[in-house]
Amino acid sequence: MQSVSRLCEGLAEVGARVEVVAPDTGGRNGRLDVPIGVPCDVDGIRVTYLKTYGPWRFYCAPELVRMLFKRGREFDLIHVSAFFSFFHIGPLLTPGISGTPIVLSPRGSLMPNALERGKFKKAAYSALIERPLLRKYTAVHCASDQERIAVERHMPGVPAFVVPNGLNVQELESLPGRGRLRRSLNIDDDSFVFVFLGRLHAHKGLDLTIKALSVARKSGISIDLIVAGPEELSTDRPWRVLASQMGVEENVHFIGPVYGKDKLQTLADADAFVLNSHSENFGMSIAEALVCGLPVLISDQTGLSGWVSRNDAGLVVPQDVDSIAESMLQMAHCREKFREAALKCREVARKTFDHLRVAQKMLEQYEAIISKGRPVGD
Repeated sequence: MQSVSRLCEGLAEVGARVEVVAPDTGGRNGRLDVPIGVPCDVDGIRVTYLKTYGPWRFYCAPELVRMLFKRGREFDLIHVSAFFSFFHIGPLLTPGISGTPIVLSPRGSLMPNALERGKFKKAAYSALIERPLLRKYTAVHCASDQERIAVERHMPGVPAFVVPNGLNVQELESLPGRGRLRRSLNIDDDSFVFVFLGRLHAHKGLDLTIKALSVARKSGISIDLIVAGPEELSTDRPWRVLASQMGVEENVHFIGPVYGKDKLQTLADADAFVLNSHSENFGMSIAEALVCGLPVLISDQTGLSGWVSRNDAGLVVPQDVDSIAESMLQMAHCREKFREAALKCREVARKTFDHLRVAQKMLEQYEAIISKGRPVGD
């Protein structure tokens, strides 16, 4: 997970000694081709991959418990970035490390929409395994205020704190010239272009965005949508079919995943970012757009919705097609107003999400937890 690796790198840069232990599972793609049980250097961080057994969603890693039993007291703090997995409960099952603080980052797993997916399996897991162990966590790290609300509902009594995910803002400082992607997609210069960046997963609300685009275009305003992101389950066909059914197949442009310079070009050719997700504990692509000075149109179910509203960085809307369409038109009609507002809060976004500032905030929380047993601000 990009946010985790960036946090580890940032922590090392601000003076922490960081060691990572990770499973060898590569998700649906099977096992990672990595050395097992041998520390290796990954971007300057000491990483040890442990062998796992069983299906990727339900694996176990007994070597994790053995390693923590042997070395657990070497660490000032253990930070778990997982949930509904063996790495989430393994440290809690390890004898002999009761004096070492353990911090959990659920990474969106406790957001309402996430709990609904596979809810019967998750409910059984929670009742049989998780509930008796949760209070062993010293604190829970949340990426946003919305995630903190969800965490406190699921884990009452466990102290929670908020530190946002971090970005390498230097990589997003210099956007290329505008126009190259628009020309390649035959998008008119005067069309208002929204960009979606993310996995083509149903919970991202892409269906709402496409339907709203169809409604908005009926007003006669030229609006296009660029969809950039890896295809979920290897197909973008459902979204293409929906665009055709809604009569906007010529105005929804699927360009696949974009990285590096291609991502910057995509952001440079957009007038606004859009994400009508059903559930986001944070929203890395939202933060990237904000750092680039793009106004955003996001649902009230995204973790950064409060930040956007407080900083006048765009529009926050309910998950309703007509409301989204109305907001699209509002942005298209007042593009300069929204652009200027987004540019004004760009520096605030850069300071808020800079990975070194984020790492420093996390380190301050670690120090408070180690010395006082509770996070700052709890």
